[in-house]
Amino acid sequence: MAKNTPMCYSCLASLYPDSVMLKVRQEHLILAEVQRLCPDLETWFLAWDCPVAGGCSLLRPDMLWEMPRFYLHLEVDERGDIHENNRQRLEIIHESMGGLQPGLVIRINTNNMLTKVQHTDGENKYRATTHFEPKMQEVATFIKEHVLDDMGPDALEIPKFCTEDKVSVRKFFFEHTHSAKT
Repeated sequence: MAKNTPMCYSCLASLYPDSVMLKVRQEHLILAEVQRLCPDLETWFLAWDCPVAGGCSLLRPDMLWEMPRFYLHLEVDERGDIHENNRQRLEIIHESMGGLQPGLVIRINTNNMLTKVQHTDGENKYRATTHFEPKMQEVATFIKEHVLDDMGPDALEIPKFCTEDKVSVRKFFFEHTHSAKT
């Protein structure tokens, strides 16, 4: 490759892995666990931390699935109760999805789910706490029972949590709004 050739971060990391530092964030672990626990969602997978293709914004939902009559959007709030609770951001993402179908946003507070541990090599890594598995199971159960099951056998129904507004929000593990819809 010619010197000073411009390239994106992913290409740089692929070609010169020793020159970049890849960081695993709590978000990566939470979203990967949702994918592991809810494999039936993958039929409708659209994006993971990328702008909506063809959308009118560069805003990046943490994870997004587009079902036949609605979309599911997950946000992982790594700073817990001081998370970015920006309704305008959710509405802009809704418009990027076409603005016609309702959306269901699931917000997950990661407090007490993962702990950062420094390994002997000096690198910080996350380790699951005893709260991780039961909390992730609660999220997965909600998705299975109130999203996937509510879609019906032909996947054409809109879940009840998704019909109250153009963008409905369901929060998990926030002190003041534990599992409450906002």
